[in-house]
Amino acid sequence: MTFKQHLSMFVALVAGAISMEARADFKMVVDNGQAIRIVQTEDFCRRINGVFLQFADSVGLNRGDGIQVASNGVTSLLAGFQQGRASLYLDPTELSKKIRVAEGRERQYLVVSRIMGAAMGIQTQSIDMALSASELRFLPHAQSGSEIVLIAQNANALNPNQLKNVVDTARRLNIKIHVVWVGRVTKSNAKSLQGEARAMASLASSTGGAFADLSTINGCGAMI
Repeated sequence: MTFKQHLSMFVALVAGAISMEARADFKMVVDNGQAIRIVQTEDFCRRINGVFLQFADSVGLNRGDGIQVASNGVTSLLAGFQQGRASLYLDPTELSKKIRVAEGRERQYLVVSRIMGAAMGIQTQSIDMALSASELRFLPHAQSGSEIVLIAQNANALNPNQLKNVVDTARRLNIKIHVVWVGRVTKSNAKSLQGEARAMASLASSTGGAFADLSTINGCGAMI
């Protein structure tokens, strides 16, 4: 099987992971009268690890190597999100020296939005990803009916009026916005960041999406 075929299989595996998680449990939290769907950290980690483990299996790696791929993949993604250098694509050859591109073959990349969609328990493959809240200010009609995973470190990019406009536009276009919160809390910013996190949780709730708080975890490796 060629490397490209392996990647095609990976797309199918992601779809399978989403299908298997169709009954995904969400914790419902009420904040100021607003019901918010919370993706539990352990569920997020279990699902994202599962995607990488299945990919590793699809390219013929054993269980031990698969665990290493999952650990490297999740660590790379979460570190990138928290450090503000997230990417829309992931090079699988960087996850293990045992994953190689055959000579003469074009390098292929894993689509991060699909990985994050599976981790969030989203039940569709029509998934986009935003790496900053500012990207939501102009939602095109082409995204109607889609689901967006927003990786958010803060809410500074949107003032209250802009946030309201995003919600109104998303509702009109039937777009669900899911938020993965990766804001790094320190003693100096704890209070303000808590308010920003609540604003992003409200954004998800108002558009029918879910909210995952990954700000306090270093990775999901211990949950493999």
